[in-house]
Amino acid sequence: MTPSQHFLYSTAPTEATDRRIQQKCRSRVLVDVVPNSADEVRVSEIGMGMHRNSRFTRLSLKLAASQSGLGAIEFALVAGILCTLVLGALDFGVGFWEQTEVGNAARAGAEYARQYGFAATSIQTAVTSATSLSSITASPAPVKQCGCPNASTGVTAYTCGNSCPGGGTTGTYVIVNAQASYSTIFTWPGVSNPMTLASKAVVRID
Repeated sequence: MTPSQHFLYSTAPTEATDRRIQQKCRSRVLVDVVPNSADEVRVSEIGMGMHRNSRFTRLSLKLAASQSGLGAIEFALVAGILCTLVLGALDFGVGFWEQTEVGNAARAGAEYARQYGFAATSIQTAVTSATSLSSITASPAPVKQCGCPNASTGVTAYTCGNSCPGGGTTGTYVIVNAQASYSTIFTWPGVSNPMTLASKAVVRID
């Protein structure tokens, strides 16, 4: 065998060599193409995690929105109650102040009768002049009567000169009345509007 023939023989591929090369190529292609099961699991877990996070985010947003709406409703209810209380305090506070003024007016008329004696017109003037309320009146009109002191009504009428049931003799008393009309700022259930504010003062003049 010549050297050239030996070289050709040694370098010529055999059928077995071709098969080995083809098998290696197939296995390499399979290894490159077939995905790793672990990678599939990781990809699946990542996808599920992202889905959970997205769902949790949506639930969190819905919960925040619902809490915000609930807070607005609670604020509206509380604010409504507070406004009602404040307005009621203001409205009835003005009414109580006017009631005090009516009482002062009645006492002013009684004080006039104690100092100057009974004079119905002058007592009425003293009543209406004692306050700045435009609706104040000395009504019912002042009266003078003999009677005995009474804890509940102020005085009980008795004939002048007679003895009182509790002892002592009857005295001469002047009863002064004052009243005014008050209209509430707002309409309240169960409260008449306008309402009459009245007061009475009793004084003994002898």
